[in-house]
Amino acid sequence: MNDEIQTTQQLKAFGYNELETRFLRLVALHSGVFFRRHFMQFAEVKSGKRVDSFLKKLRSKKHCQTYPLNKNATAYHLTSKAIYRCLGHPDLRHRRSHKIDYVKSKLLALDYCSPKF
Repeated sequence: MNDEIQTTQQLKAFGYNELETRFLRLVALHSGVFFRRHFMQFAEVKSGKRVDSFLKKLRSKKHCQTYPLNKNATAYHLTSKAIYRCLGHPDLRHRRSHKIDYVKSKLLALDYCSPKF
C-alpha cells in the first residue's frame, strides 16, 4: 500500500487528481489502453467537463496517443515512459505501440480486470 501512496504522489506532480491517478495506475498495469467510457465508469460520472478535462490533460502532456477506431470511438493509449516509471515499470510492454488487434484485446482485458467496468 505504501508503494501505491508514493505512486499517487508522483502522478499528482503531473497535475492529476486522486481519482485520475488511481485510474491511470489501473490502466497502465492492466492494459495500457482505454476508452472514454472506461474513465466515466471508473469515476462514476456522465460525459462532461470532468472527462473532457482529464483527456485533454493526458493529450496536452503527451502522456497518451489516440487510436480512432471508427467515427464514434477513440482508444487512448498510455505511452508516457514517465508514468510507467512512476509505477516502477518503465519498460512495461503496455506502453509500446501495437497493432489494432492487440489494442482491442487489451481493451477487453481492462473490461475484465475491474469490477466497476
